[in-house]
Amino acid sequence: MAPIGVHALERKAGTLLSLSLSVTLNRDPSQAWALENSVDYAELVALIQKMSQTEYLLLEELGQGILEAIGDRYSEVESARICIAKPHILIAGAKLESCSVELSRVFRH
Repeated sequence: MAPIGVHALERKAGTLLSLSLSVTLNRDPSQAWALENSVDYAELVALIQKMSQTEYLLLEELGQGILEAIGDRYSEVESARICIAKPHILIAGAKLESCSVELSRVFRH
């Protein structure tokens, strides 16, 4: 029986991830804040949870997919930044608190 690599084990068992997302809204400063010209955070969380159920080989792929979905869904979002981290990992014999990737996107709606 051939040894199973760490990546294969992660794909089989799943990986715990920590995500941080920030968005910048494009709006007229004289416009009053209202729910209609803001972002539904519960909807954003649901979008991220749904996308996280898909298997990705790279954190960058997941982050890129989330940013694209946000740009497609929210015309009021001017830019977005996401940081995805794998907490408590072992790389080349070193224990790391986390390893992360950060991506950002400016949208031109």
